[in-house]
Amino acid sequence: YGWPYSAGFIDDRAYEYCNWSTATNCSSLTFSNYSCPVASQPESSGNLSNFAAPLQTFYTVDFGFDFQNPPGRCTSPFICWPSIAPSSIEHYNPKTSSIPGWNNSLLMTSLKKGEIYRVKMDGSSTLLGDTSSSSYTQNRYRDIVVHPTEKKFFVVTDASGQTTASSGGSTTILANPATILEFSYIE
Repeated sequence: YGWPYSAGFIDDRAYEYCNWSTATNCSSLTFSNYSCPVASQPESSGNLSNFAAPLQTFYTVDFGFDFQNPPGRCTSPFICWPSIAPSSIEHYNPKTSSIPGWNNSLLMTSLKKGEIYRVKMDGSSTLLGDTSSSSYTQNRYRDIVVHPTEKKFFVVTDASGQTTASSGGSTTILANPATILEFSYIE
């Protein structure tokens, strides 16, 4: 999909490729999440003839977003950046009765938010409507599997790492580290 030359769509929104291969003195440079000490280039300047645009990006921002001071109470700016760190995806298209309104949806887990995100699809690969989220816990969600009943989901959590705290901001205290959680739809 173009990484590392592009992040998401080639739209030059708050992302530039930091070309470390241009550095002649790499060992004397310091990495920063906020600035590039070597040559950088906007997404649109890359030669990406085989680029495949994503179906959607999640919570991208325009230039001018203050990544060092994101909105809200946050002790770790990285966790409070608008991205959600997606970690797995599952197509939910049950063959029997299902959760009302969820047929033909993509379910995605998040490392930074500890939530399941759902995006409705049409009959092909077009995404419809807004993204919704559910099943929040103070964890890092690594993977999701749909149970054969099609009304339950199993989510695998990481053993450690930073995530969004229930009270806002960030934490390394996970509610259920290295666990398989079960979420059930109740009629």
